[in-house]
Amino acid sequence: MSLEAFRAAVPVRTYEQFEPWLDMCREGSLDVLWPGRPTHFVTTSGTTSAAKVLPITLEFLSDFHYSSHLAFNRFFVARPQVARGSVLAIGGPSVDGYEGGIPRGSITGVLFASLPPLLGNRLAVPPIVHDISSPEDRWYSIARFALERDVTSIVSISAVSLLVLANAIRLHADELIDDIEKGELSRPTGLGAIEDATLRSALRPNRKRAEYLRRRLPLTPQVVWNLSGLCTYTTSFAGSLRSKVSDLFGDILVLDTGLVASEGRISVGLHAGTSTSMVMPLRTFVEFLEVDLRLQNGVGSTPFLPHELIPGRLYSPVISGRNGLLRYHLKDVVRCVSIRHRIPEIQYAGRLDGAVSCVGEKVTDAHVQAALELVGVKPSDHFLWKVSTEWAGGFPKYVLWLEEPAVVGPEELDRALRKVNVSYARKREQGLLRSASVRRVPSMMSDLNLEGKLSRLAQSKLSRLEGNVLR
Repeated sequence: MSLEAFRAAVPVRTYEQFEPWLDMCREGSLDVLWPGRPTHFVTTSGTTSAAKVLPITLEFLSDFHYSSHLAFNRFFVARPQVARGSVLAIGGPSVDGYEGGIPRGSITGVLFASLPPLLGNRLAVPPIVHDISSPEDRWYSIARFALERDVTSIVSISAVSLLVLANAIRLHADELIDDIEKGELSRPTGLGAIEDATLRSALRPNRKRAEYLRRRLPLTPQVVWNLSGLCTYTTSFAGSLRSKVSDLFGDILVLDTGLVASEGRISVGLHAGTSTSMVMPLRTFVEFLEVDLRLQNGVGSTPFLPHELIPGRLYSPVISGRNGLLRYHLKDVVRCVSIRHRIPEIQYAGRLDGAVSCVGEKVTDAHVQAALELVGVKPSDHFLWKVSTEWAGGFPKYVLWLEEPAVVGPEELDRALRKVNVSYARKREQGLLRSASVRRVPSMMSDLNLEGKLSRLAQSKLSRLEGNVLR
């Protein structure tokens, strides 16, 4: 099939347009979007309050891991000492439920659990540890396994995870060292009996490592490991977050993960120390729609191939992968920085749907509106509300600014946001987000300068979250 015939036969679609077929997949139907049935489903936040459930196939996983090999190779080229130790990969659960008898989890959890042996054998923490349901026990277990290994590199989509890990090591240092010395795991896992027994059977007393760690109390990642590289989203890895990570982990080489979504990988970070990545559709087909905010859906209708992008312009990717999501519009926005050997170098610029993401949870206005309705507040023209973000004790959180007549408590807002946004709930459980806050602004009737206040609030938000400029 030629490119023209493919484009004529398969229109660009959003998640909502794929949903009827995805519902059939979740019900167990065969040969819907791809031959056979999906091996997994993964969940991520949708534009509305409903979570997106996406299919994963063996071919899709193979393609994803193929590009991961390239990213790991860049680590080895930039810092050869990375190859001497283990990789600490921090992600979500591979299984947190089932859809039609098929396991459902997070994309990072499924990817780490299915790594080929060449990469999987290098992991410092068994992937099943990320399936532990209790956040405190999960982070303790991650620290317990990782401290026993010589970790030289870390892969974490959100750099905030590093602060949570460092905090777990600091708080439980003595207990962790005792567990390593005895070859035990003192915390419950909540896993199935077979999985729990398998995890614990691999543990052995390690007095030498325990003595090594005791000599380095108080423990920090920097004094325990010989770290050389960190692979993370660099867009939000700046300012106080970067400073805190450097204090705890040392001055390590930072490589951008590239644009990685639950629907597939768009680009790979190839140049350390930059926030750009290269579009490398090695086993996927990627197109781009130019961002045009004068249009109703925010993008033009003419698709561009990667080498046709123009530096300086904004584009939104369309991906076709071997999970059956053909010509799927991601709604992410990237800026073409340059073209090198017909390969575009891109930089993440935000979302078309105006989502705010502290650590990848993609909270939209629709989520906030649904959360307000859950707590009995029906948004209307009778009061104003605005969402911003801020850092509290080294961790991000959301702040809802409400006009005085609207009454919402922070606890009920937080519970409601967990219900309407699956990624927000997951990040809260992982300890990557602090509980949301609610703040009041004077009523428009009592303060005629409210418009100016909200304008300054919006500008403050836009200065921190470039993606919202697209709104």
